[in-house]
Amino acid sequence: MTDHRPRTEDELVELVRSIDVHAPPDLRARVEQMIAEAPARRRLRVRAPAARSSAGRVRARPFAAALATAAVVAVLAVVLASGGGARHTLSLTSAAKTTLLAATTPAPTRSDHSPFLAVAVGGVQFPYLEDAFGWRSSGTRADTVDGRAVTTVFYSRGAARIGYAIYAGVPSPASRDGTVLLQDRTRFRVLSQDGTSIISWTRGGHLCVMSSHGASMQELIRLAGCSGRDTLAA
Repeated sequence: MTDHRPRTEDELVELVRSIDVHAPPDLRARVEQMIAEAPARRRLRVRAPAARSSAGRVRARPFAAALATAAVVAVLAVVLASGGGARHTLSLTSAAKTTLLAATTPAPTRSDHSPFLAVAVGGVQFPYLEDAFGWRSSGTRADTVDGRAVTTVFYSRGAARIGYAIYAGVPSPASRDGTVLLQDRTRFRVLSQDGTSIISWTRGGHLCVMSSHGASMQELIRLAGCSGRDTLAA
């Protein structure tokens, strides 16, 4: 963007038109409406009495400034809504994608005699589930989803398998996927789709996602409870 600061409404309108971002349709429509109405606002001001008192001119300045501010706010809204031109929307289905893929590296071992495995993301460890629940770690994989590194650990019990992913950071799943379930003062986002149960929540500021073809939703939530949880991944 140029360092030139627009000083008139015409310049602000041109600035709005020059920004090439992909905003949501309803937001872009509101901005386009503001642009379309700008000439009408200018005509109304031209038709006002030519002779004004100094006090009237003083009052006109805040009005013009308010119009300019509204245009700038609209520009910022478009930029922020579109992530500055980049798309970072992550649905719950997309967030769970790695949990349904095949492992690419060996299973992690237990960390001494702790309730965790010897693998973590940003200090958030994966749980050891074999002794208490019969789910043994069976493999791992590392991926990048929506620009974020994600580590997935797989657990197996008989023919059933669970994928447990922890993201580096919190790229939250979009609220259009799944529903919110409150359990034990923790809010999960849950989704059942094509025989697959998916849940998400956060631990230590990191997005966690679990999914399984063989385990129920309640089983996933029970396992999530033993690894620690704190808030909604919405």
